[in-house]
This record gives sequence, structure tokens and C-alpha cells, in this order.
Amino acid sequence: MSQKLSGRVAPVTGATLGIGRATAIALGAAGAKVVFSGRRDAEGEKTAKLIRETLIPPLKQVH
Repeated sequence: MSQKLSGRVAPVTGATLGIGRATAIALGAAGAKVVFSGRRDAEGEKTAKLIRETLIPPLKQVH
């Protein structure tokens, strides 16, 4: 897994579904600490889980 963004913080809005979720996961996989927001709590939890599965935990989940 690439760590090109290691040490960087990546804010992502609309990360509970679709392109926002895919972006958050890709940024996490690239080593960034992901701070994301979205309108759906349950979907936000799923996004956080998917980011954790890339071995890079999100910095903070914003509701």
C-alpha cells in the first residue's frame, strides 16, 4: 500500500456514500489521516470501518 500522503490530513465532505466515500477510502489507503463528514450516521460508521480496513484509521469522524 502506498503511503504518499503519510502525515497529511485530508478533509472529505459527503463521505457517507458514493464518490465521497470512495475518495475517503482512497485517501486513507494513500496514508492520509481522513477527517470526513456526511448526513447519515450509520453510513458514516461504515465509511470509518472501510477506512480502518485499509490499515489507516480516520483522524476524526464529524457528524
